[in-house]
This record gives sequence, C-alpha cells and structure tokens, in this order.
Amino acid sequence: PLYRLYSEQLATLQQEYLMALAQQKQFAGDKLEQQLVSSAKQKLLLYGQTEAQLQKLSKTQQKNPYVTIFATQGGTVAELSITQGQYVAEGSPIMRLEGYGKLWVEVDVYPNEMMQIKQGQALKVVVNGWEDQAQSMKVDFINPSLQAGTQLTQIRGSIANPNGQWQAGLQVKVMLTSQAVNGGMNLPIDAVIRDGKGQHVWIKTAKDSFEPMSVSTGKANGNSINITSGIATGDEVVVTGAYLLYSEYVLKRGKHPLG
Repeated sequence: PLYRLYSEQLATLQQEYLMALAQQKQFAGDKLEQQLVSSAKQKLLLYGQTEAQLQKLSKTQQKNPYVTIFATQGGTVAELSITQGQYVAEGSPIMRLEGYGKLWVEVDVYPNEMMQIKQGQALKVVVNGWEDQAQSMKVDFINPSLQAGTQLTQIRGSIANPNGQWQAGLQVKVMLTSQAVNGGMNLPIDAVIRDGKGQHVWIKTAKDSFEPMSVSTGKANGNSINITSGIATGDEVVVTGAYLLYSEYVLKRGKHPLG
C-alpha cells in the first residue's frame, strides 16, 4: 500500500451497496434489485475498491471510509506533494513514482551523424566509469525538430539498469554498433571539439601556434572518430589538449573559434 485517503463519498457508496444487498435478499430473484447491486458494486470498483474489500464489506456490514491505494508495480517515491492530514482536491497530484529498472538515454546527434541512424537501430552505450559494462540500446524515438539554437537532433532509447547500479543523470557515450569506416582519417575522439556551432579540430601552423579547422565527421569507432573532410594531407592535428586550446581561445578572444 502507498497511502490511505478518507472519503465521505466512499462511505456513501458503501452504504448504497449494503442497502442494495439487503434489498436483493428481501426480494430474491428480482432482476431490478440485481441490477442495483451490480451498479453499486461497479461504482466501488471504479473508486479503487478491490473484490476482496467488497467481500469483506458484505460479510462484516461495516463501512470503511478510507481508500487504500496500492502500487501496481515497484518503484521509488521521487516526489511527495502532500502531508498527513491535508485535504486533497479531486485531480490533485499526491506523489510521483519512478522506476529505475530501465533508464532513458537521450543523445544529441549532429546532422551528418543522423544520416547513419534510423528508428529501431541498435546503438552501443557505455556509462562513464563503467566502460567494461557496455549496453545495447534500441532507438525508440527521433525528435522530428532540431533543438532550439542548434543543429542537434535528440534521439532516445533505454538501457537495462541491473540492480539499480546507475543513477539518472549520468553521462554516457553512444556509438554506432557498426564499426566499418570507409575513407577519411581516423582521429582520437577527444581531438574533435563538437558543440552547437559545429565540429572542429586544431591544426599546428607553426611552433606553439595553432588554428581551428572546421571538419566533417563520419562514424565513431570506439575511442576514435572518422574525419571525412576538412583536413589535408600533411596537416598536424592536435590529438591531446584540444579542449584546452578551445577554452583558451574563447577566454582570450571572447568568441567561438568558428566565428
């Protein structure tokens, strides 16, 4: 049981049911009385009463104005909107239950990556800190519109949460299960800076001098990502510390590297 509510309406419905039962006994076989009993019983069932509670009411002839609400499945009370003794209006929220046996995974995807993703497709999900427990996620939903102010599309799926070991809000890495990458150049995934403005890498132009270069990417393959355009033969790409260069650029110049 989750909670009990006192309801004068329930007591009235129970009294109506007991009176219908008494009338049925007095006029045994009368179809109208049977219909009245059936109607009164249905009202109580719709009110949340169980068959066992109605049988007990019929047997004891004692009204119980308390409605006991039972949970239909296991979960955790995430929010409690009332206190004991408080009056609750019809339709008011009382509590919110959340189940953590499965967790939603929401992924922001760039336009060139969306060409490789379809609804129902299986993706590989790795929870940060649990790299040895990769999970498989099926794409259940693809948002038909881009996120405001970006070129990102959000997709959603779910993964199993064995023994509730993961909390909602954890960061994950999501990769295409297909590992085939054709053409282009593979770089460590941390070498590519990706945000709402696009994707770029840092190219060494001289000693201790680096410039951002916009790139297009293909499929991610584990810890690497395929660069399909934007890098020329002979370019020296920063593969460690790219985010540090990005942060320093924004801090000193006050603008995004890609303009």
